[in-house]
Amino acid sequence: MKKYILLILVVVAAAVANPAAAQTGGSLWLTWHTNTYAPPGFTGKALPTADSEIAASVEAISGGKVLDISKEMIRWYVDSTITEYGVGKKNINLRAPGVAGTKIILTVELPGRDDLLPKTAEVPVVRPEAVVDAPYPSGFFSGEKIVLQVHPFFFNVASLADLSSSWKINDSVPEGSANPDRVEINMAPGTADGFPVNVVVSLRNPLNTLESATKKTTLFYRR
Repeated sequence: MKKYILLILVVVAAAVANPAAAQTGGSLWLTWHTNTYAPPGFTGKALPTADSEIAASVEAISGGKVLDISKEMIRWYVDSTITEYGVGKKNINLRAPGVAGTKIILTVELPGRDDLLPKTAEVPVVRPEAVVDAPYPSGFFSGEKIVLQVHPFFFNVASLADLSSSWKINDSVPEGSANPDRVEINMAPGTADGFPVNVVVSLRNPLNTLESATKKTTLFYRR
């Protein structure tokens, strides 16, 4: 019995000497988001491109509950370099590098909490994309007229109207459309079966000429 009492006293003494060790273990929850454009209905995560603004935040979770870290020193690192710090600094804003096709290594730590390990997230910095909606199996279509639509992803704009677009059909510019994200293709009577239709669409952010995307696709007419 004396041995058990002695063991309890040792554990209690250790906890008093090191309060952090007596705290319930938890984990940091690091999240980030950006406001690059994605089409309505897109259920994925918007990704930053070059020069995008990124917002990051951290919470501490233990036993399914959010811990109060408002009085804790919080340090933020970008690519292993400390960028911001302060008591209760749970949120930061940063800007993606000016070159797409890279990534940011974002790390947050609470140096005063030994029970909460630093958390790291990789933030990809992607190039904008143009995706052509052409729902034709194997690329074959029939009928005298088809309509194609382009969907932009991850441009630094608030809406589709902020982008400029250009289409080419077999190296020719089609007639103007009220909807620049769509193009109407009309097949001439007597067009041969299997005739290829080469479609090229380019999207560009007028406020940043380096921010652009081009998509090429080939369809085949079937009589």
